[in-house]
Amino acid sequence: MIKRLNNKVLKILLTILIIVFLILNIYEHTYQTLLQNDYTASFDHSVEQYNLSISDFFSNLESAAEMLSKNELIQYVSDDPEKYYESTLELLKNFYQVYDATAFAYFTPEKKIFGTQKLISWPDTSEELSNTSWEAEQRPWYINAINSNPAFVWTKPYIDTTTNKHVITGSKTVIDKAQKFKGVLAIDIYLDDLSEKINALKKYNEGSVFIVLKMDDQHFFTIDSADNVISKTLFTDDLIHQIYQNESASLYFENKSSHYYISYATNPITGWKVIGVIDPYKFTKATTNLIINLVASIVTIFLITLFSVLYIKKQIGSTIQTLSGSILATEDKPIAHPSQIKLESEDLMFEKSTSHINLLFYIEAEKENIRSLLNDIDALSITKIKAINLSLTKLARYKNGLNLSLKSHEIQVISINHFLLELKEQMRVLRQKSIAVDIDAEFNRFETLIISSF
Repeated sequence: MIKRLNNKVLKILLTILIIVFLILNIYEHTYQTLLQNDYTASFDHSVEQYNLSISDFFSNLESAAEMLSKNELIQYVSDDPEKYYESTLELLKNFYQVYDATAFAYFTPEKKIFGTQKLISWPDTSEELSNTSWEAEQRPWYINAINSNPAFVWTKPYIDTTTNKHVITGSKTVIDKAQKFKGVLAIDIYLDDLSEKINALKKYNEGSVFIVLKMDDQHFFTIDSADNVISKTLFTDDLIHQIYQNESASLYFENKSSHYYISYATNPITGWKVIGVIDPYKFTKATTNLIINLVASIVTIFLITLFSVLYIKKQIGSTIQTLSGSILATEDKPIAHPSQIKLESEDLMFEKSTSHINLLFYIEAEKENIRSLLNDIDALSITKIKAINLSLTKLARYKNGLNLSLKSHEIQVISINHFLLELKEQMRVLRQKSIAVDIDAEFNRFETLIISSF
């Protein structure tokens, strides 16, 4: 009787074990499918955020170069190189140091300086180029700037003349206050150095990110970290051509060594492809490990229970009630949720705080703001005069912050004083046309600010 009951108990245990395995199999398939969909959506979003970070990086460089092109040192160095050359060189050096992604910062004036010098650059390569056949007017960055005037424009990758490295160049025309063309301002970025910027922006716990640049129909340039070997085998011509069929998308790709989930987007500024790559197994790795541990726990519990039943049968010969109680004494284990792959994107500013160069940019910005307010003289109002007074207050504060021991700051003080004299004369003429009392009060405040600014 006991033997028949024991056999029945074993059959029940085996049946329960089979049912548990079937449930776990269904759970694993369903849960992993849902989890993979969530992870791929999160990975796609991270790649897009990384793409936006790259756009912000280039936008910051473009804005800084735009401000640099409005500086009077840049605009007038070719007119009086004896006076402005050293200060302009220092200005380019400061720009190079502040924006450390810059390989070269240089200005090519409309006419040669000192008779033979074709450009002003930092690091200084003007002497190397002065005795060669190199001509700025024949370079892609110069031609692009002329054709895109007054916009800032980036070249496709090319090999730099002086370093023989792959670079991209951003450039724009320099136009003075009289709307005369004065030359082209440009900045170079080494493509090899961008790998460090990629690693700084990208903080995924899993997966890799790459940038692919299309040089022409047959050749591509891949930017990644120096220790990443995936690109050496993954980015075949077939895959790259497939990626260039759409602006953004995702796909699964398999080669001889492995298979990958690939998500990509097109950068709106450069046209580059920003590509995220991850092994799909890593999406469900946590779930798979959980299932394996759970199955191992169930098998262990089953074996312990089985040996307990056999031991009880042999040693004690207990009743069926005692045996049933032993079987039901198994412990339920709580199921923990799997940890998720952490996909993050980090926007890194590539701009350092350097008050010396920024102060010159702020001064030019306020002068430009005042000029724009005075453009429409017939529409002068108390609101405009208040805005002029506000900018004048800022200009005076910036002027007080200049360091006269620096040549560029000394020249800027002279420039500000000249600007204030011109402004005072313009406002005097406008005041003679005004009869409103409230506007007259603002004119009095303006005159006080002008006096205090000298």
